[in-house]
Amino acid sequence: MISWQHSWKRLVLASILALIMPIIAACGSAPETSTAPAQSTAPAAAASPAQNTEASPAASVAAEPAASASGQGTTAAASASGAGTTVAASCPEGFPNKPITFVTWSNPGGGGDVLGRAMITAIENQNLLSQPVVIENRAGGSGAVGMAHVVQQPANGYTVLIVTKNLTLTPLTQNLDTDYQDFKPIQRTQLEPFFVAVRTDSPWNSLKDLVAAAKTENVTFGGAFAGSTDNMMFSLLADKAGFELTYVPFESGGEAATALVGGTVDAISASPQEVAALVDAGKLKFLATPSAQRVPDFPDLPTFKDEGFDITLEQWRGFVYHKDVPDEIVECMDTVLRQASQDPSFQKYMEESGLANGYLPGDEFYALLEKETNENRAFLEEAGLLNQ
Repeated sequence: MISWQHSWKRLVLASILALIMPIIAACGSAPETSTAPAQSTAPAAAASPAQNTEASPAASVAAEPAASASGQGTTAAASASGAGTTVAASCPEGFPNKPITFVTWSNPGGGGDVLGRAMITAIENQNLLSQPVVIENRAGGSGAVGMAHVVQQPANGYTVLIVTKNLTLTPLTQNLDTDYQDFKPIQRTQLEPFFVAVRTDSPWNSLKDLVAAAKTENVTFGGAFAGSTDNMMFSLLADKAGFELTYVPFESGGEAATALVGGTVDAISASPQEVAALVDAGKLKFLATPSAQRVPDFPDLPTFKDEGFDITLEQWRGFVYHKDVPDEIVECMDTVLRQASQDPSFQKYMEESGLANGYLPGDEFYALLEKETNENRAFLEEAGLLNQ
């Protein structure tokens, strides 16, 4: 009797479980189908942009180990969100996986330094790279220090050099072991006019006035190092106008401008960025530019040709890699820089600085470097400044 009761109870319990288990299973499966899509899409799309845009250059340097550790996660998120999809498609898989350094031979506030920082801001604004980019100033030797540093770095794409015309001059005047052939151009990015500047209280109101005075007085001219583009510009002017040049070299455009204000020199070659504050303050004025055409921001400022001197010179800036960096990484960085150049913040910087778009792809930029180096060698040899 007892055995039968226990068997009956087990039978009833089994029957009840058979009825309710499907119901429990159905109820338990519903949360999984509703929450899974949210978990797979929402965090990646929402968190990725915030992580990339909040990072600043200063913060990137301070938190470099953390950025390197977390970078792979943000790379995937950035690609999923679509912010860096176009750039990612042109970059080798896994690049970059650590911070990238922009090296400039400008001091802080110099033309190359400002270009690098403006480009970094634009890259961050558009989430073009999954890793931070930091700026590193390697000033000295009219670019020689920066060149030497970059050629000693691994050719892995994580060290970029911001260059100017000095790349085609400094190796010729300082007998360096490094020249343009040790680098692989990414792109030429911008053009900048040279201006002849004098003190506002000077008696010269035109380039012709300055030249006339130089023929009869001891007028001193200043600019970058001996053999620089500044030196070349004034040498060509002296040759065509027929006066003896007294040239004083300075380490930077800022130093030359300070010397001009202080009366150490009478005229300098300067870029708008270097002397804009002094011009706005009424301490300096521009006389002319050797640009091919009048500068849009200074439509009343004559060119050298307008003044009767057939001389054309412009500054340029661009980005290069170590010559052994793989082509696919060079193409990746060119894409990044071209897209960043379209960012409103970068366009504003270009406009406010009086700069023009000077884009040339890597192969055309290399041809320009070769051409200018040969032209500069001929000039320096004739001027007795060639040191090779």
